[in-house]
Amino acid sequence: RAVRKIRSFVSNRDDEELERTLLHEMGHCFVESYMLAFAGIKGAKQASDDKKDLPAWLNEGIAQLFELIFTNTPSSQKARMKQQAMIYEAVNIKDSYPFKDFVEIANAHNLKAVARDPLKATINYAQSASVMDYMVHVDGVRFFNFLTNMREFNIKRNLHNSDKNPVS
Repeated sequence: RAVRKIRSFVSNRDDEELERTLLHEMGHCFVESYMLAFAGIKGAKQASDDKKDLPAWLNEGIAQLFELIFTNTPSSQKARMKQQAMIYEAVNIKDSYPFKDFVEIANAHNLKAVARDPLKATINYAQSASVMDYMVHVDGVRFFNFLTNMREFNIKRNLHNSDKNPVS
């Protein structure tokens, strides 16, 4: 039996912000469960290595969808407009991640660039939300097929790995 826990700071948050945070974390639980992406892979050399079976842009993008789309509170609408404005500005001043670099980010929280520039983490979340919004609304069928193919790959990989490390 697998148990998934959602942890969040609740102090200094109003009800709308708490709702958005919980929806965001539920988005992570959903995508990690659906994609059969398991954290804590044995033999991972770094903390971010155990998350490479689920790209950060996909994990954060779906969490952002849960947070900003699955509620219609004024604060979620404001947060979404703020992210869209941030992406617009970041692209205009050439401060967004080039897509080829963006898709290689293994963990939005431990990115080396974030240590020197915390705004980069915020841009990463906004860029993840923007990419996800585009994929879902422009060609949702193709996006769902992409998720299905990725899930099937994870199933095969997990079965292959379980043959190497049988549970006793």
